Amino acid sequence: MREYVREMLFEFYPNADGLLIESRDYAICYCAQCKGKFFDREFEFVRQISDDVWRVKTNATIFAYPHYFSAKAVSGFGVTGAKQKFDPRWFLSFTPQSAHIDDELAKQAKSALYWNDGLTIGTPAKIRDGARTARERGLSGYITSCEPFSCIDGPPGSNKPRLKPFHIPWLRDGEMPLNELVVRVNRIAYREYTKDPGLSDVAFRAALGKELFAVRTSEQKVNDLLFVQECWFSGADWFAPGIFHRPGDLLNRARREKWPAEKTQRYRTRVERLREIGKTYQFSTDLNEKEVGRVSNYIVSLWDAGK
Repeated sequence: MREYVREMLFEFYPNADGLLIESRDYAICYCAQCKGKFFDREFEFVRQISDDVWRVKTNATIFAYPHYFSAKAVSGFGVTGAKQKFDPRWFLSFTPQSAHIDDELAKQAKSALYWNDGLTIGTPAKIRDGARTARERGLSGYITSCEPFSCIDGPPGSNKPRLKPFHIPWLRDGEMPLNELVVRVNRIAYREYTKDPGLSDVAFRAALGKELFAVRTSEQKVNDLLFVQECWFSGADWFAPGIFHRPGDLLNRARREKWPAEKTQRYRTRVERLREIGKTYQFSTDLNEKEVGRVSNYIVSLWDAGK
């Protein structure tokens, strides 16, 4: 790994400012050699690659996770972190799933950022909350992931399909996904809330409407757009689209868990609102309004096909 990172940073990307060393925040090892000291062992690599980089680029930005410098419990793994010496040249990256914000440790770092998945599988509200969390905890800033997966969901030979970025089915292979309307909403949210984490909901909606609908904007159009965008990502994860894309799964779960009729009806009511939104905008001459209609009609078509 050291050889690979050196090649990547010094030969392929010599103008890079630095790198992020992402801790194994989704899985760790419990073998006899690692049990109880996994993060001490992983820190050996972190220390070595950091020294490799700083020898060549003395001012390189290197983000590390806090697990190596705090004996606090690591969420979700039933272990504690390490208690290695912190080098103040390191920047720190905190995450909501396992690398929780450590206020005292953050004060020692050259810079400390908060991260969440708001842009990729979230909504403006999640992005807003991420930016506000960073500000409230005195961190340097907030970064949200932008990982439009286009890999195959499984090992070679699994016969699983290639994922579409942001679960957008009409994208051609290799087509830029970041200009799709449901993603642009989050991009605008990231820009606005990182400029001003305290931005009011009214001000954000005004900025969103002005950018996407210009002089034709209205409160109703913005409300419809945000409703459609929330439905698109509701219940999504890295490898599965939102629940409104999977009516069969939702209805099977309702039967299995014996949901009361009114709970299932809440989903159907949202689908009917999507149907009305689709009818409203599908023939608009404005490209963004027409896209609101297309996204709405796509989700509705999944539910109609499942009848």
